[in-house]
Formats: sequence, C-alpha cells, structure tokens
Amino acid sequence: MTARKEKACSGPPKRRNAAYPHRPGAAGPGRTPRRARHDAADRKRIRVILPDEPPVLTPGAARVLLRILFEAHAQAVANDQREKDRR
Repeated sequence: MTARKEKACSGPPKRRNAAYPHRPGAAGPGRTPRRARHDAADRKRIRVILPDEPPVLTPGAARVLLRILFEAHAQAVANDQREKDRR
C-alpha cells in the first residue's frame, strides 16, 4: 500500500532511492540506441565559403572590429590567468 491514492490509469509508484535507473539513457554495447540520430554527423560539419579577397571596411567598421578583437583578446588573457590561478 502506498501513502497516496492510486488511480486505475496511473503507473506503479516509483522508488526514489533506486540503486540505478530502470530505463538507461544510452544503449549498452552491441545495442542500437532508441533514438538514433541519422543526421548528427551532418550537424557537426560547417561549410564556409570564403571570398577570394577580404571585404573592404569603412574606417568606422574597422574601428569597431578592432575594438571587438581587443576585447576578445583581453577576455582570453583573463580566462587564461584564471585557469593558472586555479591550479
């Protein structure tokens, strides 16, 4: 008997302290997964078509791009410093 009232359409009560999940997320060795992703390999590949010449930037666009690059570099240096401090 459980503490709560069961209905005819409800499933059996689930134990919260089970030793392992009864429905594993991944398939075991030699078994196919339930939801096989057929196009997963296609999602990982990215196709980039680059022009022969880089586009001409206006002075304002060049300043904005340079500022973005400086900020990205500063953030990368800060992240590297944090990683060194953690060790």
